[in-house]
Amino acid sequence: MSGLWSAIAVSKPGWGHYISSTGFLTPSSAPTVFALLAKSIELSFVTTFLAFLGQELSRRASSRTYKGVSIAEMSMRTWVLQPGSMVTHPTGVRCVLLSKLGLVAFFAAWSTMLYTSSSDALVLPKNRAGPWKTPVLHGAVRSSFANYPYMESNCPTVFTGPQNQTDCMDIQFSGQANHNFIQFMSNWKNMTTKKVQPSLIEQRPSVPAILYDNTTVNGSWIAGHDMVKVSRQHGRIINNVTLAFPHSGIVAASQDAKNRILQPSDLSGMGQFTLKAEIPSPAINVLCASMLHDELKPLVYSLWPGRNESLITSSNWPNKTDKALHERWGNRTAVDDIFGLGEYYNRSTPIFPKVPAGSNTVVNHSAAFTDSVYILATSLDSSYMMCSFRASLIGNCSTHYRASMTGGDLSSNCKDAPDTPSFVPSKDWASVATAWILALGLNEGINNGNASLASTLTYLIPKNASLDPAIPSIAEALAALAGTTLLLSAVDSQLTTDWNFSTPSLTTPVYQGFHACLQMYEYQSGYGDHLWQLGFFVILFATFALNCYCLFYLAIKGRFVTDMTEFQNMFTLAVNSPPSKSLDGALERGLNKEQYRNKWSMKTSDDQHVYIECDKASGPVKDAANSSLDKEKSARGHQDSPAYTSVAQESPEFD
Repeated sequence: MSGLWSAIAVSKPGWGHYISSTGFLTPSSAPTVFALLAKSIELSFVTTFLAFLGQELSRRASSRTYKGVSIAEMSMRTWVLQPGSMVTHPTGVRCVLLSKLGLVAFFAAWSTMLYTSSSDALVLPKNRAGPWKTPVLHGAVRSSFANYPYMESNCPTVFTGPQNQTDCMDIQFSGQANHNFIQFMSNWKNMTTKKVQPSLIEQRPSVPAILYDNTTVNGSWIAGHDMVKVSRQHGRIINNVTLAFPHSGIVAASQDAKNRILQPSDLSGMGQFTLKAEIPSPAINVLCASMLHDELKPLVYSLWPGRNESLITSSNWPNKTDKALHERWGNRTAVDDIFGLGEYYNRSTPIFPKVPAGSNTVVNHSAAFTDSVYILATSLDSSYMMCSFRASLIGNCSTHYRASMTGGDLSSNCKDAPDTPSFVPSKDWASVATAWILALGLNEGINNGNASLASTLTYLIPKNASLDPAIPSIAEALAALAGTTLLLSAVDSQLTTDWNFSTPSLTTPVYQGFHACLQMYEYQSGYGDHLWQLGFFVILFATFALNCYCLFYLAIKGRFVTDMTEFQNMFTLAVNSPPSKSLDGALERGLNKEQYRNKWSMKTSDDQHVYIECDKASGPVKDAANSSLDKEKSARGHQDSPAYTSVAQESPEFD
């Protein structure tokens, strides 16, 4: 067991699920079990070493080769049983410490004292961060990305009608989007208070969000276009940003039993883990361009000749308009190449019902052959800006997730710019965006509704061809509002950029694998951050080495002799032995250095009477006690001066 304990200390294993709320040992019982095992090793070591020491000293005392054993050597047994005796009787320690057997006993005494402490420092499992691992994890896929019918069917509501599910999604979109937008603006306020004014998009405040009420999400801006350069190229203000959000499916994957990730609750609420998954991230591109009033004519129905004014209401547009109006490529505009509109780009031109009044917005969500949703905003000074929304699953990204009992943090790390081949807009997301943008009331401009959110957005229309370091642009604000659609669209969706199934939803979930880097908190043996704990390795190794030697010694010697160092045997020898002048005054003043060093041998008389005698003494003391002993011998038929012989034994191993 001591060898196993040393191996555990060196290898520093992580106990994983073996020590958890559902494992073989619970976090509360593991310290008790390991302490009991360590104490058992300590007690067995003491027993083994004392057996070795007793055999060695007894063989020396009865050997013809050696002159016997000293009291200092016999007191080494007390070192192990009562280590404090080395302090209270230093003279005896100094007499024997530098001998081979003395050094061994000294190490044994320290091993006995510190073994449990060494076990606590190096073997006892402690809750700490384990090493980084690179497993292949799996996530359950039930739907394609941005599958709006699937999202509706899973919206939490007590009602079951189709309209109830739609209302549920509207509430979810508006609630989460407005919450995220308030947090986003709060981040801007905190930054400006600190007088930090970044002009580069990747340095500007990130977009926060909340997932499952306990996970904080942070979107990341993807560096892309130089606003000044692009605006100068097109002769108008171009505000183009791309926001990436982490894949929300990683949360469910991390909790899936298939991946065997220790959850914080598995470690009595003290656990946590960090997961970096190589999966695509949902991203949204918001492209805004300033426009003149005359440039709006091909895009705005109310500016067309022969228009039907009765259609320009929220109740009639676009439901009661001619479908053919929207099922065509549309008019040529001044911004076709900017937004990629027309037959050449395989994308329909949007049609807005009217030019919104100041501080209002209107939207287009009915164009055919499109993967985009559009919004037209008018500021108080009658500046016009049209924006498009497109979303995609971007490859070459990683999603980072850290979970603890208090909640989780979810973030993304993407390298793709919006114009790279990996940004392939999702046509399904246009349906999600339509529900989201209407739920926010951004089409209230059709009735001059003066919605608060729309008014706030129009204040953020850029006044020049550069990012304002003090406030966000309208494109950034719209991306922050739309971030919630990315999170909800990715729930239960594929963990790759492509959907490889024939139906958008799966009755039975299918697992998809992905590469990840994982660091879990788990109960782990080994030393911690304090290097001084490495000194305890000496105790563990010394205990193991001494255990091995003692067992080897006892196995080689085979036959056991009576241990003279045990109390009952020592008492019997003392009673059966004659007094000696070598110990004169020892009881009154304590043993001196010479008395500690005197050698004592076990001898046997002719009548097999075993006693001990000091080899350096001048002889037995001739006093009344000795005379009584002589008389007793005479009565048994022995001579007054018996001849004593030493008992020959095997040669001991230590000098």
